[in-house]
Amino acid sequence: MDEANANGTGEKKGTLVPVLLVLSLVVVGLIAYDAAVAHAATARKSAPQFLFLLILPGMLKEGSRFVTLGATLALPGLAVVLPLAALVLGASRRRALAVVAGILLVIGIGADGVLYRALGAVPDEPATPVANAQDPAPVKEEDPAVKPPAESPKRKGVEKIVFASDRDGKWHLWMMNPDGSGQEKISKKDRIHMQPRFSPDGTQVAFTTASADGKHMTAIFDWKTREEKDVCEGDQAAFADGGKSIVFRRAGQIYHRSLENGVEKMVSPKMWSKCSFPSASPDGKSVALASRLLAGYNIYIVPAAGGEPKILVGGQGTCDPRWSPSGVRLSYQTETNIYTIKPDGTDKFQATFGGGVQHYATWAPDEKKVAYCQGPGPNGPWQIYVVSLVEDEDPVKLTKEGSNIYPDWGTVERER
Repeated sequence: MDEANANGTGEKKGTLVPVLLVLSLVVVGLIAYDAAVAHAATARKSAPQFLFLLILPGMLKEGSRFVTLGATLALPGLAVVLPLAALVLGASRRRALAVVAGILLVIGIGADGVLYRALGAVPDEPATPVANAQDPAPVKEEDPAVKPPAESPKRKGVEKIVFASDRDGKWHLWMMNPDGSGQEKISKKDRIHMQPRFSPDGTQVAFTTASADGKHMTAIFDWKTREEKDVCEGDQAAFADGGKSIVFRRAGQIYHRSLENGVEKMVSPKMWSKCSFPSASPDGKSVALASRLLAGYNIYIVPAAGGEPKILVGGQGTCDPRWSPSGVRLSYQTETNIYTIKPDGTDKFQATFGGGVQHYATWAPDEKKVAYCQGPGPNGPWQIYVVSLVEDEDPVKLTKEGSNIYPDWGTVERER
């Protein structure tokens, strides 16, 4: 597994947008041609058709969310074939086919991003960082009032942020204080280290690495001994059940695995696919995850013991849910910003604004701040910031060297 795909995703080169633009020009050109060469009555008929095509995407936007992927993928093909067939037909038939092709085209565009993601114009998930791009300064555009939870779990020890960094040429685990001081590389093995997550007691860090044959593997770093132990095939692991288990992704499904006896069970529904970023609630009763079950990404809460999943929030590339330490809120990301929300789907709050793309949020132990990584685009490179959820303060940049991603804020037992 190469470093550019260490998180199980990679950049997809989008070609759909130029194709759609060309098809749109073909459709509009056919209508304009007929309007120019036909008599006035024909032109009067063509104009309403053209106006109808302009407003149709907005009309279809909400109604197209549940268009199936298979049907949606067929639309561009029809939109290509029909205008080409119309070129060899008479004016009246050509007009009719051009209108039909245009309708099919805008239905495909309006299907809530399915076409873009299916054909590669938008990555399935935020891609792993790449180097050498300018890091934009964050801009906070407003100051919404937010009250912190009444109580947060009290944990003894020293607060630390663990993260992945390529500053020395290889993706390794690094640790720092919440103010950015004391940055230190903690992993030693010469292999990929990505997606670190603290155990609740701060004694271990789960992370993603790769096996000799390139498979994604979940491993655990012991904070006291600094030894690494491979656990199982899969990635995006997070601790559950007070550190006795993990939830992780394998082959597009979410699993729960006991660290005591290795017993696994599937958490995501069997018919689902493309699930990612599991996060277990502090009480162990629920798992939040992202899935592309419907058009685009949505975030669901799934009962850990089995039961009916419920959608928490969807649209805008929603992904990477994280339970707060007290379990009273979750953070998540859209295509550009970080939000928080209650588990019942109410009280949505935007935590970050402007300044590029903000992803991979993690809660401070007292839930008054979040750390996150920010880059100029969805492929990075990334730097880590901290922002207050309760004070009117600008975000504080914590890292500068290399690309730094996947922060996780926790409490370790003592200084090392």
